[in-house]
Order: sequence, then structure tokens, then C-alpha cells
Amino acid sequence: MSGTLSSDAGSSRPDPQRNTVVENCTLSSLEGGGSSTRERINISPSTYKLLTAADIYRQSTSDDDSGCALEEYAWVPSGLRPDMVQRYFSRLPEDKVPYLKSSGEKWRIRQLLLQLPPQDSETRYCRDLSCREEKELKAFVQMRKKEALGRGVVQVIHRLKNTVCSECNETLNVGDLAVFAERVGEHAAWHPYCFICHSCHELLIDLIYFYKDGYVYCGRHHAELFKPRCAACDEIIFADECIEAEGRFWHLRHFACFECDKCLGGTRYVMKDHHPYCLECFETTLALPCTTCSQPIAIEDLRMTCGDRQWHAKQECFTCGVCSKPLLGKSFVSRAEGVFCNDKCYLSYSDCAKTGVKGCNPVSNGGVRDITITCLK
Repeated sequence: MSGTLSSDAGSSRPDPQRNTVVENCTLSSLEGGGSSTRERINISPSTYKLLTAADIYRQSTSDDDSGCALEEYAWVPSGLRPDMVQRYFSRLPEDKVPYLKSSGEKWRIRQLLLQLPPQDSETRYCRDLSCREEKELKAFVQMRKKEALGRGVVQVIHRLKNTVCSECNETLNVGDLAVFAERVGEHAAWHPYCFICHSCHELLIDLIYFYKDGYVYCGRHHAELFKPRCAACDEIIFADECIEAEGRFWHLRHFACFECDKCLGGTRYVMKDHHPYCLECFETTLALPCTTCSQPIAIEDLRMTCGDRQWHAKQECFTCGVCSKPLLGKSFVSRAEGVFCNDKCYLSYSDCAKTGVKGCNPVSNGGVRDITITCLK
């Protein structure tokens, strides 16, 4: 099968067929006051059980003698006295402390969605799963719960155990607060600010972790150790086959033109900024004209590229910007203003040479590519 790809990283254009759960939850709806965390964001029931334990502890703990009001936090570690809670949060970056109605609470909500995608745990948050895929997801969830899911526990180190942080390898001293993860082992401990995902290096939200081969991960990146994730719908791919391009994966049905949503299966595509485009959309909306003749460069045409400039790979187009000497197949000088046959020509173009684009890409066909179908069996 063949295809053509192109993408636009900075685009925020709505993607009607591929809105993810995260995209469907706007910050205004997430951050509204007066409702529970689960009501404000889509969290699976199994994950919600973990999230409520600390809330129950917070509501049942007196803080009259601590000077620390636990009610000011959206979440607190369970099992700690109020003064220890305050001490724990003092070890975290200020913008990640979940004070109610603060930037830290907004950060927590974002991370709950990113690190614990509900579509990784519940079929009802997924779209168009076959009966076989539903069974595979449920088995996948049970395997992860049984073998990997855990929650860190914050404790004070009471006696010297030659304990070092599992992340930074610095010594943890008697009296320090540390995070312990049972699945990793009784001697594994972290500084509060070091309890992070091994893949994305983000603080593990609410101390929820997944364990594999000596490391702790957030839910998202742990799942991706076993299965690829669709770049369009953000769901784990349980199908037997998927499309792989530039290190990303798609369901076969979701590999579509980012501009017109035309399915690209069996066709050629252009990849630009991590998004696929059909040839028609790429040529009409994204293709750059030849710097010399200003005529369009057909997607199948060979071209020369330097920085953001392109030329037809022809003797009459790829020429010195001063003397028009053909440069195809020859050495040349590349500058921000264009390409030149030598420094003399460039200096005649500009009395003061400026720092410009370095290097030039070889002759290419504009990025037209064939689809790669990966077998997941």
C-alpha cells in the first residue's frame, strides 16, 4: 500500500473525526467550582477509587493544632498528619502544589487526564471497538492492575538505612520525607520531587504509578510500553495491524488527511509537522513555489531545499543568486538570502555577510511516502 504524508504541528484546527478525550474536556469545564474531581473530568471508576482515598482521610483529620488547613488543597497524600502534608508539599515546585482554585490545581487536572487516560481503562470511553478489541482491553486493564498499578506512600525515614533516592541517587537522611513504592521493593525510595515517570519525567500525579522492570511510569506511558497509541484518537491500538509513520501510529481507519479527512489507506501521502495530508491538499494549501521561477513544484517533482526555500531540481532553476550559474550537482554557498556559487558572488550581493542557513538538503521528491503497515500480532 502507498500513501503521502504532511503535518502542521502548531495547528489548532478542530479534527472532527479524531477529537480525543482530553480535547473534549475544556479547561473551563474542568476548573469549575463546586463539583467533585470525577464530575469535572472523565476518570474511570477504577481510577476514581484511588483518587478518593486521600479525600476521605483529609475530611476526617483534625488540623486544629497544626496550623495547616487541609481543606485548602484539592488533594493530599493519605496517612500523613496535617503538618507532614504541608512539609511534603513544600518539597514540590510551587506551581504544582494543588491549592484549591490555583494554577497547581489546574496542573493536577491536566495531568490526571494525560497520565491516566480514561480510554485506557474503560471501554465506554473508546470509540468503535470490536467485540474482540473490547475483550483485549479488559484483559489488558486487569493485567496492569494485577502486575503494575500502585500508589506511592509518603513516610518519614526514621533510621539510617543507607537509603538513596531511586531517581537522583542522592542520599536520603534520617528525618527526610520520602516516597515509597511497594511494587519496586521495600528499599526503593524517592525524594518527593523525584517521584516521576521514567518516560515523560513528569511528577506522578497523586502518587499513582505503574511499575515495569525496575522503573515507575505514569499510566499513559506504561500502557505504551505494551501497545502503540493512535495519534488521531489517543486510544491504545488493539487491532492486528496499524499504520506507522515518523515514529507515530494510527488505526487503519484513522489515518486520514489532516485537511480534508479523506482516508489515506491505499493512497500516497505527504507528512508535514507530524500530520498526514493527501497530495491534493498538500499541493493546494502547503506546497511552496520555486524560488527562481515562482511556479508550483509538483509533489512528484524532484526539488532542492535550503531552509524554507525550494527550487525545481533543474539547471535553469537551481542557480546562483547573482550570476545565475547553474548549481545542480555542484558545491555552493548557502546563506539566508539564497544560494551562491562562491563567496565572491555572495559578497557582491551583500557587503556585510550575515549568518544564514547552513547546509542544503539533497535532491528529494518533496516528501512523498508510502504507508507502512505494522503487524501487531
